[in-house]
Amino acid sequence: MSLPSTALSTTLMRGLPARFRDLEALAKKSASDINIVLCRAPSAEVAQQAFDLGVWPLHKQTARKLWEIMAAQTQGFVVLVIALPASDYSTTGRGHYLAYGVAVCPAEAEEVGAFGDGFPEACKVHWITKDIKVPYSAASRLVNGLNNNYRIELTRDGFEVDIENGTKLLQILSPRFEARDSRR
Repeated sequence: MSLPSTALSTTLMRGLPARFRDLEALAKKSASDINIVLCRAPSAEVAQQAFDLGVWPLHKQTARKLWEIMAAQTQGFVVLVIALPASDYSTTGRGHYLAYGVAVCPAEAEEVGAFGDGFPEACKVHWITKDIKVPYSAASRLVNGLNNNYRIELTRDGFEVDIENGTKLLQILSPRFEARDSRR
């Protein structure tokens, strides 16, 4: 694995709380310090707005699950992977992964309001990579052990992905990311 340049690391980590500043070093320490949650984008326009604002809109049930996961995670961090399914939903497994980033904290009321009435809550996100378009087929062999071993792209909005396949997905989305499981 090649680490990002100092300039890139500085740019990526600007404004991020201190405990998240060295994501890759933390991930190498122990994969158990990472929770990976898949979030579905309702549209490309909403995703772009979220990338620009640094805030991800959440439906009520997704928000509840995310806050529970974040509250339980005291040493590490929660990574959100953003997926955009095909708009016609006619074929299972069609769509793209658009981004991933660290869930930082609940968003302020005015930030939530930017997305309209359809999203009662939102989460501030430090985007690690965004505006990518990796097809689901690039990770089609990965399954979610926390979801009856269904393919990851079939994981519902707000559901956690098992660490082994979740880190493989992050590696596909960004060759810079690497996590080591301390149990190996």
